[in-house]
Amino acid sequence: RCQRYDFRRISTETIKDRLANIMKSEGIEVEEKGLMYIAKVADGSMRDALSLLDECTAFYMDQALTYDKILSVLGAVDTEIFYRLFEAIRKEDVLSAVDIVNDIVMEGRDIRQFVLDFTWYIRNMLLVKNMDSMEDILDMSTDTLNILKEEAKDMPEEVLMRFIRVLSDLSNSLRDATQKRVLLEITVIKLCKPAMEQDYESLIQRMTSMEQRMESGAFTVAAVQSPAESLEKKTAPIDPGLKKPLPEATPEAVKEAAREFKAIIQDAPGMTKKFLETAMVTVSDEGELMLVFDLIDNIQHMAYKMFQDPEKIAELEELISEHIEQQVKVVVQGNETVTPKENLYTDAITAFAGKNGVVIETEDF
Repeated sequence: RCQRYDFRRISTETIKDRLANIMKSEGIEVEEKGLMYIAKVADGSMRDALSLLDECTAFYMDQALTYDKILSVLGAVDTEIFYRLFEAIRKEDVLSAVDIVNDIVMEGRDIRQFVLDFTWYIRNMLLVKNMDSMEDILDMSTDTLNILKEEAKDMPEEVLMRFIRVLSDLSNSLRDATQKRVLLEITVIKLCKPAMEQDYESLIQRMTSMEQRMESGAFTVAAVQSPAESLEKKTAPIDPGLKKPLPEATPEAVKEAAREFKAIIQDAPGMTKKFLETAMVTVSDEGELMLVFDLIDNIQHMAYKMFQDPEKIAELEELISEHIEQQVKVVVQGNETVTPKENLYTDAITAFAGKNGVVIETEDF
């Protein structure tokens, strides 16, 4: 004969009460909010909850366990961070969203745990949007629940489901990834820019964003011109006061642009600036400004691919030209050899100097 026992996940409240009893018997003071977080992370497993609690008590030996201390040990962040990030994504503010990611990384938070928690945050928002009386089910304060309700009010269900899908894919990719920060930044940009995807949920998000902009008056209606008026504007003589073409950059100007490159790219957009900062800047034999990227490095390989786009090169050339008031030609090179970038840089400068009869000291580069 045999007997069947069905083991089910333990409720969050039961795990929290058990942890509280253990802390009381050990004489350790702990915030209930922190125990609740450990119970949620354990996801129904008492063994995991005890392991996490043991990790926290070992890190803060003979000290009271606060909610913030538990978050720091487990590499998690407070709900306020999720609210800020969601607001940046909802407003399609890429710069603010990437800045929040940078703050999380600089604080030493665990990226995968952050992604998991943020996924749960949006999942809770989806539940709040579809059901009433969720206080007992979600195990959260009334204030947090009201914030979720307010955020979910104007968000279509399809958009929230897209966020959960994209974040779930990211969580799976982070298991064995070496560049976790880059993956998170790319995903955040993808969430801010639904045009990067062509699925149904992305289309809904784009339409919702357009409706919100129309309601806020961000879109203006241009006056309709007749074909005659349009032709007249196209054939109108050029105003001599308009901006004149810049002269070709001299070798000295190109070299100066290479020296001041880090200062020049401060005006570049956030992600473009980060990629440009990884490049080794030099001068080619033809007097062009050369960017060298190590293709064996994942981030630099991505940067190299980005600047294969002629439009990106044109934007960079315009940015440099605005600073030196001369037209500079920019070329991109990928370093696939074992030769260090520094050697390529030195060789290129030396060759350029020899060709132009210029003597350059070592400290010049």
